[in-house]
Amino acid sequence: MAKGKKKRNIVLIVAFVLFTSYIGYHFVTLQLHISEQKAELAQLQQQCEETEISNEELNDILENGGERDYMEKIARDNGYVELNERVFVDISGS
Repeated sequence: MAKGKKKRNIVLIVAFVLFTSYIGYHFVTLQLHISEQKAELAQLQQQCEETEISNEELNDILENGGERDYMEKIARDNGYVELNERVFVDISGS
């Protein structure tokens, strides 16, 4: 009788250890997945903020009728200048 009870106890202990190991593994896997999703969420929020800022700038341009000013700004950002315009570059480093 004692042998059967002892054998049953060992089976229960092994089953408990396996179950606990599975739950632990599953928990760690979920935590890794959650941290990846949080990183992706932060990146998407940053991208959303940048897009909103860009949209606000474009809306301001449309409302103020400053399409020419916008095109001039973009051209200057890309290194273009107007005809007969002098550009002075500060080389002092300050």
